[in-house]
Amino acid sequence: MFFVVVLGGDQVKTPLYPRQLVDTVVKYSKYQLSNFTCQMHGLGYLKDDLSLDYQYIADELMNFTIPEDLKADLQMLGGYCRDITSCYNPNFFGKMTEKRSQHQASCVLC
Repeated sequence: MFFVVVLGGDQVKTPLYPRQLVDTVVKYSKYQLSNFTCQMHGLGYLKDDLSLDYQYIADELMNFTIPEDLKADLQMLGGYCRDITSCYNPNFFGKMTEKRSQHQASCVLC
């Protein structure tokens, strides 16, 4: 894998990082995402097809011991995050992850 560096208009194909380091980082990132997905599924935030269960998340939010106006604000923001992340650029996370994993990650970032 080579990263292209543009210097003075010329493209020089020299690796910025050793291949082994890049492979290690990608492998670690995939492991972390898999672990995150497993935890989210175990907590009930993901459906069996691993898509986000927005209704369950909203219901869980209502069980929090926080002021009612804060619950309402968080539910409203949850709806905004759902709407925003459903129309994100599918290449935002690159080709490293599946589309449903990208959607999970983008909702967490939101």
